[in-house]
Amino acid sequence: MTDERHLMVPADWNGAESLFECTVEGCGRRLVLDHVGARLVVVHPGSGSALHQGSTGLVAMSGTVRPGVPRAS
Repeated sequence: MTDERHLMVPADWNGAESLFECTVEGCGRRLVLDHVGARLVVVHPGSGSALHQGSTGLVAMSGTVRPGVPRAS
């Protein structure tokens, strides 16, 4: 495991979802935290060798990215 750590900060919020972006130049990791549906969606994975950390204030996020399961139509 790497000791490389990147900070994710809120870049936008619409009341139901928060967009988070990595602060490390060149990484490009972006994700959306769905507050209503309790989902975390990775928009762009960024550096796979770094541990990305961030917070919405009272709720801290950390963990492993797992591929999503497609929804039934």
